[in-house]
Amino acid sequence: MTARSPDKQPNHEGEKRPPAILVYSAAVAINLAWALSYPISKRVITECTPIALSFWRMIIGGTLLLVFVRRRDVPRSPRVADLAAIAFMGLVGFALATALQYLGTALTLAANVSLLIGLEPVVIVAMAALLLGEPFPWKSRFGLVLAVSGVVLVSVDPATLDLLSSQYLWGNILVLLSILGYASYTIVGKRLVHRWSASAMTAIPLLVGAVATVPVLALDSRGTRQLLITGASEAWGVAFIAIFATALAYAGWNWLLKWMPASRLSYSLYLQPLAGALFSYWLLGERLSPSYFLGATLVMGAIALGSSSDGNSKPLGQ
Repeated sequence: MTARSPDKQPNHEGEKRPPAILVYSAAVAINLAWALSYPISKRVITECTPIALSFWRMIIGGTLLLVFVRRRDVPRSPRVADLAAIAFMGLVGFALATALQYLGTALTLAANVSLLIGLEPVVIVAMAALLLGEPFPWKSRFGLVLAVSGVVLVSVDPATLDLLSSQYLWGNILVLLSILGYASYTIVGKRLVHRWSASAMTAIPLLVGAVATVPVLALDSRGTRQLLITGASEAWGVAFIAIFATALAYAGWNWLLKWMPASRLSYSLYLQPLAGALFSYWLLGERLSPSYFLGATLVMGAIALGSSSDGNSKPLGQ
C-alpha cells in the first residue's frame, strides 16, 4: 500500500495503534448493539412510523455526537470530494438506508432482518475489491453464492415454498436494498478516516440525513403527530437505538475503519444473524421456521469461507 502524504491525515499523526483486544471487543459490542436494535425497532414502529423512527435515530444520535466534535476533528479546508462524501453518507448511508430498513422491518420478521443484514459483509468485500483495491479471493466469491442462496430460503414462505407469494418477500427486498446503502456508507467512509475524526464523520452525516427526512415527514397526512412517542417502553427503545445503536456504534465503526481494511472489519457483521435471532426470540417471541435455519446455515457457511479467506490480511492499521 502506498504511503499517504501528510496532508491526507493531519488529524491522526502520532496516534498509537490500539491493542488488538480493544479493536475486536469494540467490533463485537457494536454488532451486538445493532443486532439488539432489530427486535427493538420492530416494537417501536408499532407506536410511530418507520420514517419517524429514522428521524429520531439520526437527530438524537447526530446531536449527541456533535457535542464532542472539536475544531481539529475536521480538516481546515475540506476537499470538495470530502464534502460530497459526507453528503452521500448522510443521504444514502443514513436517510435512505435507515428508512428502507425500517419500512422492511415493518413487513418482515426482525429475525429475518438480522439474517439479511448478514449479507452486508459480502457486499462490502465486493465493493472494497472494486473501489478500494482490497483482495476478493475465490473463497469470498463462493461465499457470495452461499449467502445469496441462504437469503432465498429466508424469503420463501415455508407453507407454500413459493418465493413470489411469501408474506415477507417485499420486506426482505427493502432490507436488502438498505444493505447497499449501509455498505456504500462503509466504503465511502473508509476514504475519510485519515482526514476526519470518527465523531465528526458520523455526526455530520447523521444530521444531514435527519434534515433530508423532514420533507418526507411533511408529506405524511399525520404531520408531526407521527413523531409522538407515548409509551415508556417505546421511548426507551428509541433512546437505545439513537444512543447505542447509532451514535456510539457508528462512531465506533468509523474509528475501527481507521485501523482495519473494510473487508476484514465487515466479517464482524456476521455476528448479527446469530445474536439477532436470539434477541428476536427473547423479546418478540418470534418462531423460526426450518427454512430459516437452513438459510442461516448457508449464510454461516459464507462466514466461515469469508473469515478463512482473510488469512492474509495485513495487520491492524493497514
